[in-house]
Amino acid sequence: LEQPAVGAPLERDGNRSPLAAPQGLYPCAGGEPGAERWLALSVATDAQWESLCELLGRPGWASVDALRERDGRRAAHDEIDRQLREWTRGQDREALEQALRDAGIPASAVADPNRLLETNPQLQARGYFERLEHPIVGPMPLPSLPYRYASIERWLRSPAPTLGQDNEHVLAGLLGLSSDELAELEAEKIIGTRPEGL
Repeated sequence: LEQPAVGAPLERDGNRSPLAAPQGLYPCAGGEPGAERWLALSVATDAQWESLCELLGRPGWASVDALRERDGRRAAHDEIDRQLREWTRGQDREALEQALRDAGIPASAVADPNRLLETNPQLQARGYFERLEHPIVGPMPLPSLPYRYASIERWLRSPAPTLGQDNEHVLAGLLGLSSDELAELEAEKIIGTRPEGL
């Protein structure tokens, strides 16, 4: 829509928006590499920026006149993000989320996809995770489709196959290879049931 309206093609801008600055994801205290605790925030108005500056303790970098308006903040977004990341890394995510919301700034803890099963009551109530018995790892919850039909009790019918589990069914049963041909493929390590080196 932007191309025909103003002649400029819409370009990717990551987590940023032309209507807010700063806007992005910021790491908070208590995380570790690979399991960071992220917070999303979006400053859409100049009043929200003033509120954020107040929460920051009015540091010198945030008091630059050019940052009082969104266009100036968009132009300096990289530097603002750098400064905000330094600040948020020392903040408790839940406390910061509440403080930002209390100040009228849209903010939310970013859901940890590894903990959705334990932490998201909506997904639990909707039966989004279905438990299947896997031949190697045993019973495990797996994400299914995010909607339900009255006529379908479960979306997932079987766990993911193990490596080579269906070789014989597909290659011999469906494609007609002989047992000698299967043995030859296995001897040449074209097919198998274990990754090489394990």
